[in-house]
Amino acid sequence: MAVKGGGLLDGALPDLVLEMGYQFTNSVEECRASLLQFGGREVYAATVAKVIGVMARTHTGLDDSSTLPLTCPEAGGWGEREQKTDKTWNVEVFIKSVHELQTTLNWKEIIYELDHAGFCVKDRAGLILLMKALKLGLQTQGLQGLFPMDLFYRHWKNTDGQLSLFQQILRNPDVFCFAEQQCHSSATEILKVQPDLENKEIATWRSLDLIETLLYLADSGHSMQVAELLAFLPQFCPGLPVLGLLQINPLITLLRRELLGKLFKVFLAAHPNSGVILAHAWHSQSIQIKPILMLSMADWYLKAGQECDNEHSRLSRILDVAQDLKALSMMLNGQPFPFVIDLAILASRREYLNLEKWLADKIREHGEIFVAATVKFLQRKDRKSVV
Repeated sequence: MAVKGGGLLDGALPDLVLEMGYQFTNSVEECRASLLQFGGREVYAATVAKVIGVMARTHTGLDDSSTLPLTCPEAGGWGEREQKTDKTWNVEVFIKSVHELQTTLNWKEIIYELDHAGFCVKDRAGLILLMKALKLGLQTQGLQGLFPMDLFYRHWKNTDGQLSLFQQILRNPDVFCFAEQQCHSSATEILKVQPDLENKEIATWRSLDLIETLLYLADSGHSMQVAELLAFLPQFCPGLPVLGLLQINPLITLLRRELLGKLFKVFLAAHPNSGVILAHAWHSQSIQIKPILMLSMADWYLKAGQECDNEHSRLSRILDVAQDLKALSMMLNGQPFPFVIDLAILASRREYLNLEKWLADKIREHGEIFVAATVKFLQRKDRKSVV
């Protein structure tokens, strides 16, 4: 996308700026003179992106001393006067300086070029500096509208850098908030109880683009870090992420399967949006969603004891859900067998099922495997009754 250029400025400027330190942005005059000294009047989008990346990464901690002169001698002797002792970069000075030298700079192109090796947003201060630079650049170009979020959401090559950017945005919604930007949103109108979209941390998860990009990052070697970002969602705002995970288009990845499994359990318990969410999931166009929901039900039931809950009450709840979704027949054809057998027995007690016929059909279909599973089931029940 970006226009590539040659010469010193295109490759070495980020390192030279770093070597000069914060004095590089003492003033527009000095900054412009330094840029002229090192590369003439041609400033390329990729170079500007790399310099901004350096500034975001090194916003504090640089040595005040400079190993390079501030400007060349012909620039008027600014390097001889007493230097300022700024403790960070003045991005406004840098933005104005490069625009004076290169009035045709395209800031969407510069944002695209943030996808370069070494780009990293390591903390809140780095995010503040980065977003200030990008917004100033867009304003200088006369782009006053919505931020071009497609350049953040696209699939970056430097996934480490993209992940660091998303981590800091999610941790600092007061600096830059996904919820305030243009995106494809989940259909929250189907929810019985609406989420508090005035809360930025909740509204953020309405973005389908955000969820899709995080899944891409997880699939690109960052599954652990993405899982950490999403870990709090089941308790915090389960409705939005589960809708997002159901409504996005990508394939069902391992992380997406795990997240849906966890979130479905929230709605198997008492929740005002349970009926809507579970029905939306069961009737999903993706044929892979039903098995995930059924396995989530089975796991929720089988872990009742570990979670200090009552097995029977959970099984009763699952049967009610199955009846509401008209899903009992499909669920009784599923696995794991211990769960399915227990569900079939309860369904028989409620006269939803002829248990003898169902058992005969299962033995005919699965043979010894099902018989062995039934024996183990009965032995487990017998041990529990003794205890």
